[in-house]
Amino acid sequence: MIFALAVTCAQSPALGEDNETQMCRQLDQPDAAITACTQLIDSKRLGLAKLVDAYIHRGLAQRNKRQFDAALQDEDAALRLDPNSNEALTVRGTIYAIRQEPDAAIHDLDAVLHREPNRVDALAARGAAHGERHDFEAALRDFDLVLRLDPRAAMVYHQRAMIYRLLGRHDRAFPDFETAVRLAPDNAFALTDLASCYFSGLGVGKDQTRAVELLDKAAQMGFPPAKELLVRLHQAKP
Repeated sequence: MIFALAVTCAQSPALGEDNETQMCRQLDQPDAAITACTQLIDSKRLGLAKLVDAYIHRGLAQRNKRQFDAALQDEDAALRLDPNSNEALTVRGTIYAIRQEPDAAIHDLDAVLHREPNRVDALAARGAAHGERHDFEAALRDFDLVLRLDPRAAMVYHQRAMIYRLLGRHDRAFPDFETAVRLAPDNAFALTDLASCYFSGLGVGKDQTRAVELLDKAAQMGFPPAKELLVRLHQAKP
């Protein structure tokens, strides 16, 4: 089961914040965010809440660069300063899930969800961790709740579709793959998975023309599985 990296949203910069603090939270520029957060942490001028925030956001930026050991160290540092930080626990839980350490992920995310039962990012990450453990019904419960709370969560439609596919419930997987692509048309993973439904007739009638159309788009993004499936399609032609 592939855990799709979900980016926890940084708080919007507050009015009056200095540029360094704002840059620390800009997760779309992870290198700059890491530099800014490090400068803030090393300045020794932050109060407790802002220091915790800087560690959390540096960890987020490192996680998004797949620097998982450094990210865990920062979330651990944040939790030593504030053991009840749901933000730090959620980020650490997502790191464990990405690293395919589902028991550790679920431990952290259960603690978050005990206090915030409808926290969408924690539910999505816990659902993925349950999927890693092959506890598919628990994964579906978490994903179903996420989609009730956020019906436009494209990544979660994709993850739920993958669970349905593993359960052989292709009639449920196909519409979820379709929705994932409609909401996120540039997601190469979802495009390729939807194409495979058309290619193999899983939950829908076989349609090689539609499969090729989807795979071409994913292949143009440089996605290797799409390129491999395109080769198989061309080899299958009489």
